[in-house]
Amino acid sequence: MAMKVDKLTELKVILKKKQKPEKILNTIFLFLGFKNTEIKLYKLLLNKKLTINQIKKRMNVTERTIRGHINSLLEKQLITRKVVTEGKRLKYVYSSVPIAKAWQIIKKQIDKTMEETNRVFEKMNLLS
Repeated sequence: MAMKVDKLTELKVILKKKQKPEKILNTIFLFLGFKNTEIKLYKLLLNKKLTINQIKKRMNVTERTIRGHINSLLEKQLITRKVVTEGKRLKYVYSSVPIAKAWQIIKKQIDKTMEETNRVFEKMNLLS
């Protein structure tokens, strides 16, 4: 729990200093338990559309690791996948959703979690 508190404190400091949205989102990702590699991948794909092989070369991690993080970010709807034709081959090209959309997705998840927590607390009579 101490790490989450530290991240919350860090977030408050970043917000007071009016840091760039990317820095704020990065801290929120960490607070929510995203892995560092997921965050790096999201940031890499924010300005570039890349294949898995291109990602592998830039991040210097195994293809298996990249695929795992890509699947996680796809499930969270923070990156998109598009099929492109290269000669006779089909490839997937990945890109991140814009920061504004990522924030909407994360905020929706946070709101849903808060509502679920509130319902549990009400059932347990913790809010009376």
